[in-house]
Amino acid sequence: MITSGFCRLRVLSMAGGERNAQQLKSDLIPVITALGKTTIQELNISGHRMGPRGIFALCRALQVNHTLSKLYWDENGLTLESFERFVEALQSNTSLLECSVPLIDVGALAVNLKSGSNSEEGMALLKRLLT
Repeated sequence: MITSGFCRLRVLSMAGGERNAQQLKSDLIPVITALGKTTIQELNISGHRMGPRGIFALCRALQVNHTLSKLYWDENGLTLESFERFVEALQSNTSLLECSVPLIDVGALAVNLKSGSNSEEGMALLKRLLT
């Protein structure tokens, strides 16, 4: 439906919640994949804990979508690799004007990096991605 030529949907807000029953997790991936063929301008998919697979799907969608101008996507299980891919995808997207920094995910990622064996390298990469 959201990919049909007759759909005039401009804003899609489907933020998840704190409880598991309110999170779509990887079930959100088909919706994200369809973004490349939509006219949606504003999207809120925060709080679904979709993990790296979902974020990689979002990266692919951002590379082909030419209408999305606002994106809210925190609390989706960001990893250092998926964040790096997201930043790369932003470089080829010309329509996105407003994108929230996933502060909750970045905070959790920083805590995990500090306790890891390559903490200095990971934190340096995270800082570079945020600038």
